[in-house]
Amino acid sequence: MRQMTRLALSGILLFVLLLAFSPAASVQAIPNLASTKTPRPTRTLTNTPAAMDRPIIVAAYSFVKREKILPGSDFTLKLELYNQGALKAYNITVTMQGDKLIPRDNGGLQVVNDLAPSAYRTLRQTMYVSPDLNGQPNATLTIAVAYNDEFGNSYSTSLVLLIDLNEAPPTSSYVGQPAATRTPTPAARSKLIIGSYQTDLQKLQAGNLFKLTVDIQNQGNASARNVTMVLGGATISAEGTPSSSGVSGGSADLSKFAPLGSSNLYSLGEIIPNTTFTQTIPLVVNVSTEAGAYPLKISFVYEDGSGNLILDDQVITLLVYGLPQVSASFYEPVPDLMVGEFRPLPIQITNIGKKGAILGDISISASSGLLNKNTGTVGTIEAGGYFTMDAEYTADTPGPVTLTIQIKYTDDFQQSEVIEKTLTLNVIDMPTPMPEGGEGGMDGGEVLPPPVEETFMDKLLKAILGFFGFSGG
Repeated sequence: MRQMTRLALSGILLFVLLLAFSPAASVQAIPNLASTKTPRPTRTLTNTPAAMDRPIIVAAYSFVKREKILPGSDFTLKLELYNQGALKAYNITVTMQGDKLIPRDNGGLQVVNDLAPSAYRTLRQTMYVSPDLNGQPNATLTIAVAYNDEFGNSYSTSLVLLIDLNEAPPTSSYVGQPAATRTPTPAARSKLIIGSYQTDLQKLQAGNLFKLTVDIQNQGNASARNVTMVLGGATISAEGTPSSSGVSGGSADLSKFAPLGSSNLYSLGEIIPNTTFTQTIPLVVNVSTEAGAYPLKISFVYEDGSGNLILDDQVITLLVYGLPQVSASFYEPVPDLMVGEFRPLPIQITNIGKKGAILGDISISASSGLLNKNTGTVGTIEAGGYFTMDAEYTADTPGPVTLTIQIKYTDDFQQSEVIEKTLTLNVIDMPTPMPEGGEGGMDGGEVLPPPVEETFMDKLLKAILGFFGFSGG
């Protein structure tokens, strides 16, 4: 009995040992490392570029004409944009403004749609040097460049050029890498600019009625709604709301150019992105306006996609000339000339303007015949004064003869111009001389018929009649 009990205890002990060292027991005894492992964070991509993954616009400038930049004259600035960044640049806006350096044609604003990495784009801008810079050694020109990347981030930089007015400009000068500042910009907004403009008159003068045509572009990526264009500049009142517009154009500067037929506010409606809206404005140049280059401010007031009232200002430049007003005439009547006749022509140039005119060389040409003493120099003609010259003319062909008079002068912007006037002469054939005697003859008698040659029979008949005493007539 005792032996059996001892065997039973040994079996129980063996069972306990087997249970303790079995695989299931090992799994429960070893900690579960997989369940306590910290998971690796998952990398998420964002639209924020790396520090150097961005467009970087730098510029080089040069002058098209290698000559002195003189006050009162034009010069052409060539600006070369280069993208040395790693991303493409979009909506590049270049604005040029200078101290007494006035941009021509576009108000100094140019737009480049895009510029790929390592790509170039050349811009040309005609600048007018104000006469106020006469005697000054140099002038400054500020070039502001703004652009976006493909993620909508915006960048801007400002370049300052010092232009020497005494020495010939260099062939090329590099503006080094600008210190660009990255600023956040809304994902969608409108941007109204004047892409180009023109007048129906080539040269404006005091008192002229003309039409100004402007091409308005929406360079943004959102529509501009309820657009109002204000000639002369506008302001937005503090309490202005989209429903009441809040636009004030009553304080606009219209002392040089004034609208005709309407006020200085023009409703343009909606301008969607990447489109051009053309507006024509009838204007008059004030009669008291002196010759010069005048900036004209134009404002655009509109609502953005959120209903906010936005004001965009633009400036264009209009040139006013003081052109000489002269007429050409004969100071004595000139009767018809005969072919081969020599006669001096009493030509007179009269200043019919309200102020004196300084004129240069004068030349006269004719559609036929010969001219002598047909060139000279006019000089200064006071208002109401005149200049005369007696060109010598010899006619050689019958019919009307056109005299073309060309007078050279220099306009207010140092450009050579020519005034052309025409006069008309009449040349007739030399009359055929009439025989003496007879009606209509030199002595007023009867005109005798021309003699008829006698034949042999006439002479024989005349002799026979004479023999018998008859007349031989």
